[in-house]
Amino acid sequence: MKKKMLSAIIAGVMCVISAAWAAPDGSDYIKIAENFLSYRDADQKIVSVTPLVKRDDVIGYVMNLDKGGYIVVPVSRTLSPVKSYSLTDSFETLPEPYKIFLTNKLSAFRERDLSRTDSAGNAHYGWAFLLSYNGERASSR
Repeated sequence: MKKKMLSAIIAGVMCVISAAWAAPDGSDYIKIAENFLSYRDADQKIVSVTPLVKRDDVIGYVMNLDKGGYIVVPVSRTLSPVKSYSLTDSFETLPEPYKIFLTNKLSAFRERDLSRTDSAGNAHYGWAFLLSYNGERASSR
């Protein structure tokens, strides 16, 4: 009886932890990028969002900016919320070896996330900061 109760409690805790570390919904990825632009005091807007896909899995999103530039936001919350960006050059202009490196890294962490339920460590603070950023701190830098 005690074993069953302990198993049920552990399963419940694991469900809560998994839910807390679940990937944000689609609007959260855009919010991360918008708040990053605000934090950087960049006068740019997101004009389109392109999923980064590897082996039929979405591993991140490329936010294309109106005045040129891009922001890559990974699906994995174990990585920093902005993995790559430029405020001037488009994602398509990146050297192919760098794009391969980036997609391989995002894919590896996505696969790791699917097989584990542990915390994201320090990356969590970056996600929490950019999801809640309100722009007031930009003027104090």
